[in-house]
Amino acid sequence: MKKIIFLVATIFLTTISTSAQKSKAKSNPIAPSNIIVGIWKGDMGGKPVTVVIEKINGNTISGYNIIGKNKRNLTGTFSKGEWDQSCSAAYDAVLAEPGDDKWDGVYKIKFVGYNTKETSNGIECGGKFIGVEAQGTWKSNNGKLKKELQLSK
Repeated sequence: MKKIIFLVATIFLTTISTSAQKSKAKSNPIAPSNIIVGIWKGDMGGKPVTVVIEKINGNTISGYNIIGKNKRNLTGTFSKGEWDQSCSAAYDAVLAEPGDDKWDGVYKIKFVGYNTKETSNGIECGGKFIGVEAQGTWKSNNGKLKKELQLSK
């Protein structure tokens, strides 16, 4: 009898814990896709660069980059990052080019989004997070080149 009561209590507590986790996940308004997915343009070591993030699936992302006439596919992962500014959220991504070209490499990019809106009292936090800026590095697979990267949507 004690075993049955213990089993029922364990199932009950597990159900409550799972429901609370699902509720917490639904209430989180920060969607990585709002921040990461899109067309990012900027500068990489003095050259114009475009990074296009097309898809997010779980914690994986895919897209491509364009530097000059060179277009390379990108695949990688991301995780929640830190950004010390109010009304903001950040994600750290590692994106790799295919590796079949001697100058392919790996990007490490922090994508940042904000959710500010103008009100009669000035700017306040609110609305959905929108990607605004990204910064990071690119390093060639052979280790001979490393470039800083600044991007905006």
